[in-house]
Amino acid sequence: MVGRADDPQFGEITSSMGPGIVDANADVLVKASWHYIDTPTLNHSKVRFTLPAGWTLVKGDPDVCTQTGNTVTCPRGTIRPGDVIAQAVELKTDGDLGGATVESDLLFAEGPENPGRSQVQPAPDVGTTVIAAGSGEPNKVGKCVGGNGGSVSTDPGAGNSETTATVPETDELCTPISITERVRLNATETCIPNYACVLDVVTTDSALFPAADPIKLKIVFRGQGINNLPLLFVSNTRQIQVPECTDDEVAAPDPCFSDKRTRQQSVTWFVNWTGADPGWTG
Repeated sequence: MVGRADDPQFGEITSSMGPGIVDANADVLVKASWHYIDTPTLNHSKVRFTLPAGWTLVKGDPDVCTQTGNTVTCPRGTIRPGDVIAQAVELKTDGDLGGATVESDLLFAEGPENPGRSQVQPAPDVGTTVIAAGSGEPNKVGKCVGGNGGSVSTDPGAGNSETTATVPETDELCTPISITERVRLNATETCIPNYACVLDVVTTDSALFPAADPIKLKIVFRGQGINNLPLLFVSNTRQIQVPECTDDEVAAPDPCFSDKRTRQQSVTWFVNWTGADPGWTG
């Protein structure tokens, strides 16, 4: 599409999709927004999402959306100068595995007095990777937990770690969250300087929550001689030994552990976490 100098002008345009990995036949959250900074009023606006074949609409926010084929359309009425048009949709994936992309567009009309001007404003395409649920990927899980909250877990007994994330209630349609567990490559990978790490690398990724109402993680590591190892939190911005919580219900500091339980060949950590900066090991 070739634009003209007098096409309607927009400021910030954003789009997102989560989680970054998602179980087949589970839900994802797609969000897009457009800030209109021009002066003419735009009419008959609607947000259009183009989905992978087989995906279906669960609900929209605002809940004005309908689906025809692989297109979800959300009417939004008149756009005035300074308006921000924000639309979210919860979508259900199908059984096709691999990369999947959703396109987001804002459509509008100015009327017959402005023929030839652009009437479509795209947002950046967003994507995720659909994985086999359960036994197909026992050390990976990705879902969008409903607004009432809930739990997401990797398969117990698979590998040397297992993780459960308990997600609080939210005003959003759902909360994207994913967990990946893997064997580390060497003692310094995803570790802290002057430490030699031996445990799996557990990566968690989620939307943010307040420290007073955090995500609660239960992380189990299995192995011999690991009971005295600290829990390490490693990301691009922080590398810390996770401290004990000052309040067992609050992520203060963030992250912190509210309890630690040891057995002969395993250790279980109970962690309060707001969702920022994923990465756990020891």
